[in-house]
Amino acid sequence: MHEVAITEGDLDKAKNRYDFSNLNNSITEGGSQLYGAIGEVVVINHYNKNHNVVDKSSYNYDLIINDKTIEVKTKKTKFAPKDDYVVSVACSNATQKCDYYYFTMVHDDCSRGWLLGFMSRDDFFEKSILCRKGEIDPLNKNNNFIVKADCYSLKISDITNRIK
Repeated sequence: MHEVAITEGDLDKAKNRYDFSNLNNSITEGGSQLYGAIGEVVVINHYNKNHNVVDKSSYNYDLIINDKTIEVKTKKTKFAPKDDYVVSVACSNATQKCDYYYFTMVHDDCSRGWLLGFMSRDDFFEKSILCRKGEIDPLNKNNNFIVKADCYSLKISDITNRIK
């Protein structure tokens, strides 16, 4: 995992990325839209230095990096992530046509974020497990986390391409 400081400039970029009044298939019903935009900004900042990044958001993907379509998936967190924390793709978004998922987490106070890693869409669905809304997350049984929406989940430690 790679921790990054989130600047006021990053927050401004995130706030201006979308019309936040309409987001498809939001698990939090829009409550975490800003965090998702911050995750995208953090990925852009990280890769813009050494890679060809095209900021071309659509329903299917958020970015193109080196000619590969990337869908950024971000979770809000109160703590620095650990390897046994979970990343997810909502079932309602499982049909998105992207080459890779890139996973990030953003602290709930927007002061810092974490680049967790990425993996191909095919690898993700091969390795993840289906979690159903209302059930205790089978990957997080110890903390009794109740799944908020049907989704495919995977532990951070199982992300194919971890960011150091």
